[in-house]
Amino acid sequence: MNIDIFPSGAFPKERHAAFKDHIGDGWVGDETERFFRGRDLADVTCETLSHEYKEVWWAAHNYLNEEAYLFFLPAFLKIALKDYLVNEGARVLADALAHGFFRMAKGEQDHRLLPILRGYSREQLGEIAQFLRELSRDRYKPVNDCDDAEPALELFWKQYLN
Repeated sequence: MNIDIFPSGAFPKERHAAFKDHIGDGWVGDETERFFRGRDLADVTCETLSHEYKEVWWAAHNYLNEEAYLFFLPAFLKIALKDYLVNEGARVLADALAHGFFRMAKGEQDHRLLPILRGYSREQLGEIAQFLRELSRDRYKPVNDCDDAEPALELFWKQYLN
């Protein structure tokens, strides 16, 4: 997987990272806002999330608003593949992402799918498809694990494979 094709740098400090209705909740919305707002994409790693994000880090992507989700999704994809074999949280993250992409493919998460389709190039969409292929082939299939990645790929995302 090649995340170098995605923009790099820091998420703008003047922009909210969490959904507006979660900011001020004294819980995950505030923590998502604190952790991601102004953060450099390169600084979102399994290590920083597991040590600095004070809530359930593998679910943090669920609380990111549209703009922040698009910006930080490459980091989550990288963590899910790179750290899958060595970190339980990365495995849970991979499962959550695969399930989300499967739900997008079934038309159940247009609030995530439509911004991805509008905001990413065909090449970047291909990296999501590649993520799903690698996750299914290299992580799920060898251990016969529950696999949402393959049906997500087959239903929708494979059209973006190179």
